[in-house]
Amino acid sequence: MASERNITSLESRRSRSGPAAPTEKSPATHNIRRDVQGLRALAVVAVILNHMLGWPAGGFVGVDVFFVLSGYLITGLLLREHDRTKTISFVGFYKRRVKRILPAAILVLVVTVTVAYFLTPGSRFVRTATDSFWALLFSSNWNLALQGTDYFQQDLQPSPVQHYWSLAVEEQFYFVWPWVMLGVLAVGIKIFAWSSGRRRVAVGTTIGVLSVASFVYALYLSKADTNLAYFSSFDRAWELGVGALVAVFGVYFTSKSVTLRTVMSWVGFALIVAACFVVDPAQGFPAPAAALPTLATALVLLAGEQGNQPYLWPLTNRASRYVGDISYSLYLWHFPVLILLLAVMPGDNIFYYIVASAILVAVSVLSYHLVEDPIRKSTWLTPVKLSTRELRRRKKRRRNFWRRTTPRIALFGVMGAVAIALVYVAFVRTNDLPNTAAAEVGLNASQGVVADEGVGDVDDATRCRGAAAMDPASDCSDVDLGSTLTPTAADAPDDQMKVDGKSLCWIQTTGDLKPCPYGIRNADSVRVAVVGDSHAQHLLPAVFGGVTQGNWAVDAFTGDGCLLSTKLTDKCGEMMPKILDRVSSGEYDIVIAHSARTKGNFPEGFAEAFQRVLDSGTKLVVVPDVPAVSDEAMLCYQRVGFDPKQNDCGTPLDGQLPDPLLTAAASVEGVNLVDLTQYFCRDGFCPSVVGNVPVYRDGGAHLTQTYAKSLAPYLAEGIDRSVPAPVG
Repeated sequence: MASERNITSLESRRSRSGPAAPTEKSPATHNIRRDVQGLRALAVVAVILNHMLGWPAGGFVGVDVFFVLSGYLITGLLLREHDRTKTISFVGFYKRRVKRILPAAILVLVVTVTVAYFLTPGSRFVRTATDSFWALLFSSNWNLALQGTDYFQQDLQPSPVQHYWSLAVEEQFYFVWPWVMLGVLAVGIKIFAWSSGRRRVAVGTTIGVLSVASFVYALYLSKADTNLAYFSSFDRAWELGVGALVAVFGVYFTSKSVTLRTVMSWVGFALIVAACFVVDPAQGFPAPAAALPTLATALVLLAGEQGNQPYLWPLTNRASRYVGDISYSLYLWHFPVLILLLAVMPGDNIFYYIVASAILVAVSVLSYHLVEDPIRKSTWLTPVKLSTRELRRRKKRRRNFWRRTTPRIALFGVMGAVAIALVYVAFVRTNDLPNTAAAEVGLNASQGVVADEGVGDVDDATRCRGAAAMDPASDCSDVDLGSTLTPTAADAPDDQMKVDGKSLCWIQTTGDLKPCPYGIRNADSVRVAVVGDSHAQHLLPAVFGGVTQGNWAVDAFTGDGCLLSTKLTDKCGEMMPKILDRVSSGEYDIVIAHSARTKGNFPEGFAEAFQRVLDSGTKLVVVPDVPAVSDEAMLCYQRVGFDPKQNDCGTPLDGQLPDPLLTAAASVEGVNLVDLTQYFCRDGFCPSVVGNVPVYRDGGAHLTQTYAKSLAPYLAEGIDRSVPAPVG
């Protein structure tokens, strides 16, 4: 990944102005460690397999291996430089970082954003472009951590540049660590006149203290905020620190026993492989679970310090070393290839795996040999005076280079032509889609929702869009809806209802209870409360649009993890008793309960809350959760070439998790049940597009507002049928 590749060979070419530390090899004789290249290969293959296949389940620990390697290599480089020159050249250090990191990283970002513009237009492209901007600033980890705190972002498709977060963690470490080292070393020389050995111990002690502090913080954060814990640099620093400790104190491991070194290296290797299968984020990640791959990597590195590991063939063979060489390019390219390819073909078959692997290997090899390695070895940013003979040698080498690489460039051109063809198809498809806003006016008018003044009767093609297509009484089976979607596939993720240009209210889960008020409020208003989580909120467009009485005053008690239950949730536990007290006080005429079937699987808690509401004399309407949607069903209708007339995108009704709301409603007398499942599924299959309207806007089964509005007359009919007329 972003570790200092071939760092020792670079140092061997730089002039020495001071003696090397007596306990380590001089730069001139410090060879490239083959096991380090093998560790890179193991790490990147584990990550790619995990992202592509979901196997091994803990393959993401490859990133932790990279962190240890980075801390080890960078600290070793800085120590050797200081031993030679008695200082650390920050200009030289950051020039090397720029040459190693930026060219390939920028290339991947530019290509990814360009392809995403055509293959994933709309809000997904905007998100990709935004994420790429943060990736370019090496702040991707903090960007993702902030996104993770936004409840509505958690079920979106991954960004194709999401993997840049680990690169950001490393670069943030590189920005801070050289200055800390120089400060410790300068104090040791100028104030205390420490020897080289004492300075090394001081650096190691500093690393140890900071690493322990980082690990303790990681233990806390892994329980308090798992999302922030995964991305935070502060609780990842201990992993780089472990590698740095090996670089500092490894020189004192001078055992000549090949047997001991072999055993150490094989044990470390075996533990890394085991970690790929046994580490579970639920156990606490990155602490303590990441300790296994971190310490195992450190063991392999220590075993190779100041001596040989001649029998560690899984890491030191030629193939592993080559994969290690191109590991940075492989890591950069793998996620964009895997994610963007899903816009062209399904991701759950062998053909996808073959095509993805072929593209990934091709672009990574080309990127390494044409961009990453030539720039890394060039004199760019490090100009030197060359003799006439050396200039001729380099000119000849450049000619030979182009002879060798011309076939590769031709291959790259063919791949580019294929990419352009795909882009053209995507571009044509995007331009053929209708204007979402214009189409939405007709849909609203057809469903009795507030529409533009002057809109009269609508034709069948408009009337039958959305849930009406699933209604046998609507006579929509023979209506030709064309090939356009409303909203477009690109706009579906952002198709959320707004009131006065603002997103729907989301209550605070701490402090005083303040519901979100909507509708008409006067002496004759019917008081209605809607209670639940984000699924209750996505139902609000149907509630607003289907109010046939026309004078409802709605209070929405919708919040993250907030349920109408006596069993408290982690995120809304403080507010749930207050909500229950309010809606069972007799203040409301009707209470509507709706929530995700995956939240709060405790029917008894719902049943107790339902009974309290009914005992207050309030009418209770329970709307069971909408069917869940698979990631493939979501990607399917967004794919190039999707035709709603041959709509086979969807999720089987069988295998859905039981809905605790439905179970509780059946156990409490007086509950009015309004089940809308028939407008989502038919013959055991739940399509992700109904009546040319995308049903869901994300993989969390949150409805598009367009489809929710199309449910309005059916929800209103169910409530009218269940709740007697006096409330109107």
